[in-house]
Amino acid sequence: MKKIIFASLLVLIINTVAQATTYYVLGGASGNGTSWSSAYSDVSRISTISAGDTIWIGAGTYTGGFYVNVPNVSIVRATAANHGTSTGWSNAYDGQVTFNPSCGTTFLSMDSGSSSGFLIDGVMVGSTWKFVVNGIRGSLGGNYHDEGSSGSTIRGIEFNGNADTSCANAEDGLRIMGGTGNIYEHLYIHDFQQNGSVHNDGVQAPNGTNMTWRYNIFKNNGQHLFLGDCTWNSSYYVTGLNVYYNVFYNDALGELSYDTLVFKGVKGTIHIDNNTFAVHTSQATANGGVGPRIVLLDDQCNTLGSNFYFRNNILYDSAIGDATSGNHSNNLYYGGQTGTASTETGMVKSDPLFTNYSGGVYTLQAGSPAASAGINSGYTQDIFGTAVSSSPSIGAYQYGSGGTPGVRTPSSPTLQ
Repeated sequence: MKKIIFASLLVLIINTVAQATTYYVLGGASGNGTSWSSAYSDVSRISTISAGDTIWIGAGTYTGGFYVNVPNVSIVRATAANHGTSTGWSNAYDGQVTFNPSCGTTFLSMDSGSSSGFLIDGVMVGSTWKFVVNGIRGSLGGNYHDEGSSGSTIRGIEFNGNADTSCANAEDGLRIMGGTGNIYEHLYIHDFQQNGSVHNDGVQAPNGTNMTWRYNIFKNNGQHLFLGDCTWNSSYYVTGLNVYYNVFYNDALGELSYDTLVFKGVKGTIHIDNNTFAVHTSQATANGGVGPRIVLLDDQCNTLGSNFYFRNNILYDSAIGDATSGNHSNNLYYGGQTGTASTETGMVKSDPLFTNYSGGVYTLQAGSPAASAGINSGYTQDIFGTAVSSSPSIGAYQYGSGGTPGVRTPSSPTLQ
């Protein structure tokens, strides 16, 4: 009997694997998606995505979107490293991938927990995001709408809100509704700002468990990262949160950015570590001139306490806001509001000596007081992939780490 059951399971596994398909998509092609010699012209040509499918995207400009409701799907920008010997491949296919979804079209929509184990990887190289989604600030997340996938990774994509000027009922760039253990890394999320009377969030995540945001750049969003929403639904909490080695900043165009991390129902263990905040409290903003705050507790649904960690962060002309409880240590404050006890262990109150503050380059110059001034929190690499020592620098960049802000080197990150 056991042999029969085992044999049946084996047949089921073989059949499931056999059903997985590899698709090829390339701008200007006209084939049936079976190879680079016969690639689809747009993702809209893929009528059905099945469990385990892989979709390779070559250089081009696309208007379609993805709907994923099955597990273990991978969508990856094609590179010469992966396809250099493939039939029909040209190194010209290893280039810019741009999605221009129209109003009402979501670039990527993921359906409930059935889409778990999902991967989308823009495969950054050097100093360029080669996978760009030009933004639609749709009310349900016009760029990315996740209804609860788990164990998924979203990596290496620029979400650009500048392109959206007319989409009705605009609100969020990315919307995340649930899920467990998802990782969002090496993303550039920018310019999802005020649209008429409607506020815009770069990311709104009403609920989720053990969510990780790392190695990302957030720039000029109305609210950069909005987490939880227990007044909308009493069960909507983000439970367990890691936000580390990110850069949050606004430039002269970010005058309508009014808060950075908004906690509207966040609980469990929370780590806000080794981030660089330069959000300009001095800006005249939609927040009545107060200027953006790093953490805003939007209501009484939050349970911040001893399980809240705020460590090794640089706050440059940035107000801490409401999150003054919990474990604060080894943060650097310069300008703005200190907003935490003067007895904070390892506090630094000095100019961090950024490489080029006005140019948005937040790496550290020689002599920076942030160098080797952090507490060891167990992280292994910074936003560039530079190894972190047992005496880490404060902020998103180790001293000696360099390059374009937020762009990782070609080596993939070590997932923790």
